[in-house]
Amino acid sequence: MTPCRLRLLALVPIVTGVYLSAISNGAFSIVGMIITMVANIAFPLRAALVKRLQPFMSLHVMFYSTLYYAMLLQWLLAGLWSIFGSQPASSRSITSANFKELVFALVNGAFFYLYHWCSFVVLSSTDMVSHAVWNALRRVTTILFSVWYFGLALHRMNALGMVVACTGALVYAKTLRWERQTSQLLGSLLKETHQIV
Repeated sequence: MTPCRLRLLALVPIVTGVYLSAISNGAFSIVGMIITMVANIAFPLRAALVKRLQPFMSLHVMFYSTLYYAMLLQWLLAGLWSIFGSQPASSRSITSANFKELVFALVNGAFFYLYHWCSFVVLSSTDMVSHAVWNALRRVTTILFSVWYFGLALHRMNALGMVVACTGALVYAKTLRWERQTSQLLGSLLKETHQIV
């Protein structure tokens, strides 16, 4: 299903809200914005690739192969960081390995796996634009949880941006529901017309 004009218009407040919530941040930088934009382009491209490969490859095969190659890359980078990082492994004793860090790494890995599994499952059952909108809401939720958990101050412009983005997501969802109801109604009317003729 191609997005209708109303759905495309509903994306405007989402983009505006994300911009407003980021621009007033004290840590805002052009380099950070460029990196974020590259990531925001890469995620929908990943979704588009999954949608294109889905008819030819099982979702489970795609998920596990992606996770496997990502895991190999992470182990390689972690090994290089351990050898050449700020505190190389040669300068530490083996007993200095912190048990809490190991548990944290295992729990983080489990949640990382669950996050990607949920992402693949949701992506397989929704269209790309809806997936991107709900992904944006997930980010807002993550930011709000961080603000609450770490007791951070939230600038008014950040809060306004989040409200605008969430409102845009709700408008998008309503538009999508209206579009589907309209297409179902038109489909049933056409079916009745063909039966009469």
